[in-house]
Amino acid sequence: MIAGFRLKVGFIFFTRLLALTATLALIVNSKFIVAAEPVTFEFSTEEKTIGDIKPPFIDFSSEASPLVPAKEVIRRYRLLFNTTADPVIRVDALLRITALEQRFGSDQELSEADEIQMHRRALASFEQLMSSADPVYPVDMLLYQSARSQDALGQREKAIASLKRLVGQFPRSDFATESWFRLAEFAFSEGEYRAAEKAYQKVLSAGVGTRFHSKAGFMLGWSVFKQGRQDEALARFTQFLDLMYADNADFDQLEGINLQTVQDTLRIMSIVFSYSEHRDPIDQLFSSVGRKPYADRLYRNLSDFYLNQERYEDSVTVNRNFIERNPGSNAAPLFAVKIIDTYKAARFSQQVWDEKRLFVQNYGLRSGFLLEAGEERRGNITPSLKAYLNDLSHLDFVAAQSAKKADARNQLYLRAAEYYEEYADLDSGAEDAGEKLHLAAEGYFRAGKFEKAAQVYYRSAYLVAKHKDSHESGYSALVALDRLAANEQTGDSANESRQIKYALKFAESFPKDKRTPQVLSVAANDLLSGGNYLRAADVARRIVEIGSQDDNVLKAAWLVQGQAQFEMGEFGQSEKALLAALKLIPKKDQQYVIVTEQIAAAIYKAAEIANKRGQWQQAVEDYLRIEKIAPDSPIRINARYDAAAELLNRKEWKRAIPVLVEFRQDFPEHALTQSISEKLIVAYLNSEQDLYAADELERFAAQTPDAEVARKALYQAAELFIKAGQQDRAIRLYTKYEAQYPAPYVFALEARQQVANYYLQRKQTKRHHQWLRKIIEGDRQAGAERTDRSILLAAEATLVFAEEAKMDFDKIQIRTPLKKSLSRKKASLKEVVELYQQVAAYGVSQLATQSTYQLASVYGQLSRDLLNAEIPSSLDELQAEQYMLLLEEQAYPFEEKSIELHETNIQHTRNAVFDKWIQESYRELAKIFPVRYVRDEKVIGSTRELF
Repeated sequence: MIAGFRLKVGFIFFTRLLALTATLALIVNSKFIVAAEPVTFEFSTEEKTIGDIKPPFIDFSSEASPLVPAKEVIRRYRLLFNTTADPVIRVDALLRITALEQRFGSDQELSEADEIQMHRRALASFEQLMSSADPVYPVDMLLYQSARSQDALGQREKAIASLKRLVGQFPRSDFATESWFRLAEFAFSEGEYRAAEKAYQKVLSAGVGTRFHSKAGFMLGWSVFKQGRQDEALARFTQFLDLMYADNADFDQLEGINLQTVQDTLRIMSIVFSYSEHRDPIDQLFSSVGRKPYADRLYRNLSDFYLNQERYEDSVTVNRNFIERNPGSNAAPLFAVKIIDTYKAARFSQQVWDEKRLFVQNYGLRSGFLLEAGEERRGNITPSLKAYLNDLSHLDFVAAQSAKKADARNQLYLRAAEYYEEYADLDSGAEDAGEKLHLAAEGYFRAGKFEKAAQVYYRSAYLVAKHKDSHESGYSALVALDRLAANEQTGDSANESRQIKYALKFAESFPKDKRTPQVLSVAANDLLSGGNYLRAADVARRIVEIGSQDDNVLKAAWLVQGQAQFEMGEFGQSEKALLAALKLIPKKDQQYVIVTEQIAAAIYKAAEIANKRGQWQQAVEDYLRIEKIAPDSPIRINARYDAAAELLNRKEWKRAIPVLVEFRQDFPEHALTQSISEKLIVAYLNSEQDLYAADELERFAAQTPDAEVARKALYQAAELFIKAGQQDRAIRLYTKYEAQYPAPYVFALEARQQVANYYLQRKQTKRHHQWLRKIIEGDRQAGAERTDRSILLAAEATLVFAEEAKMDFDKIQIRTPLKKSLSRKKASLKEVVELYQQVAAYGVSQLATQSTYQLASVYGQLSRDLLNAEIPSSLDELQAEQYMLLLEEQAYPFEEKSIELHETNIQHTRNAVFDKWIQESYRELAKIFPVRYVRDEKVIGSTRELF
């Protein structure tokens, strides 16, 4: 069948329009009003075969309604059509008949013979107009109308020829697209699928939104499919679905022919998919055409296709494929339901149960899928989810009752409990929520999950609507907690334990239950352990006030009151209550020791409170009295220690010292004893007992594991021994310090200097020199740690050795044989020069002038010694004279060197340095050069080029 179309064409010749108007006016007795604007023709939108298409009708939307009945007008137009010989008027009349019937309808059905006769006359008119050299109507329109009439008269070949002529001669005609579509329909109906494919493609080339585009897309897919090109057919069908989906946003909104066409498309695509050997042919299609928003329709249709063929596993596979590709889709749970329904249809019972479990796992509350869903998703899932949870929970609970192995039984109960609880969680306000929670708690309890059982029992009893098992749930919650405590699976650190909370809740909710008194008794005994100290103390106080013949009851009451008041910080009242309890306990009883310890703790806490309030003297008194009340309590040790610490804080040094000393004597192995020494040091120092402080520091240095702390303590002890006049003890510690702590360098240096000075005072030269060398070597190795003081001390130490070397130099006399004595003198000179140069190298200004002067003196002395040397007696006068000249030549460089060094020394004055050594250099120079007093100052270098 070929679909109809609409066409709008204006009359070309106005004169013919006037003639036609005059004729029509006569027919309607001059009462018919003709529009002044061009007449508009418009075809029906019903898509039928060319044979079914009516002639174009005139659009009267802009004209006034006729003044005569429309049926009468139509009748008169038919009369005009049948009687006129003018083809133009006949065509115009036909157009008006069509337009009027379209607008006003017609109750006159033409007979088949009349219909054929009408088309023959119309065709003759169309052909007559086309044969004209100057046709009134466009030829493409006449060809199109001719094809319609030819098809209605059964002249299919002629109709096809007319259409081909139209698209060939007028490719851009408004009729071209529909003509191609009619040609495609003819070709498809004749089985010429390749020709149909090409014609449909011509229709599609007109663009999206043009008439016949969607239908052509659908038929193009069929044309390709008929040629066996299945993959391409799927792509073509997908293009068609894309168009339909875009136009309607959702296939569910389609109706009529469009809905049927989409359904046909989905059906044929399912058939094509079923030919594929790929596990997921739909996903394979998407890999080439892209994913589609209507993917669920493709999967659902394919699944149903397999299901109708009883290919159950194939149907299930399709559903699984969708879920795997679209796990977060709103449709995913619906496909999971289809899997379950498919297995039901196949009567695969085990698979049905397995899939129900999988459904709950993937889409239940525990999965998060449902929690993230909107109301629509929840509405789609909840009914199925509740049904499956109900089935599964019942199945597992019953199975657990008959299971023989404990592990398997517990697993079944646990799983049933989880299903029951999830069922209730779906709608906690439901009428059956409480019963389901009770069953869930039963399952948890039987599985040994007492913690969870207690929680769910509580919910069942108090947090949902009351039900027939509410009271049983409330009591069972207490039983579950007892079992939990017995198994030591948990401890409750909350202020009010759940046992008490549940017990009080039970008594409040079910006061008439025969088990309520028992529950209250348990609550009373557990108030203290539950952390409700105020109520525990009140209950205990009431028991004491009432009195009892049973000492155990009174004792327990005093103990509860004492412990509760202790926990509330009422330590004085706690001590009194515990002392009262202690009177009722035999001394040999182990409880006596325990309560005594509790009393000690109460006093200790009371002392802490007094201390915080500034009542430190009361605190010290309480600390020290603990030992009198509880002489064996470990708390007494801490108490005595804290008493001493508080005395130290209050600077009661002399009161604190005996407490600290006695503590160390009484508890030598206690951990706190390690800090006693530090505290005694503080006390001794602040009470100006330096000698005791030094002793304690030495002791502390030997005990502390902290090497740095020990170092400082040892050094301080040595300093205090010096201050206390105990020099020998100080030097012993300095010597020990230097050996143990070479770093930090500055302290080791001072220790060496102290020892060196000590031996200098005692004229123990060998040991003095030994420590001087330590000072010199320490400075040499100090590197970046060198200081001005370390340099000074090292320079002074080197100067000592230089002075002693000079003394040795001065003792050597130049005698005959000259060579031997002169050699000794020069060797001694070399040593002296090197030592003075080392002193000068330190760069200490006050020692530099001394070293320079001494070097000058040494060179001057050597020069004089040479000049005053003994002349051998064996020489005659001439030889003696030559010998003297030789000595002068030897002495002269030394004299010059001496002068040069003196001149260098006096130049220190330029740097505002003037000391006795510079003054001495001036005096020596004055002896040699009386007129010259100023020389350029030069600092003596470290050259060794002396000989």
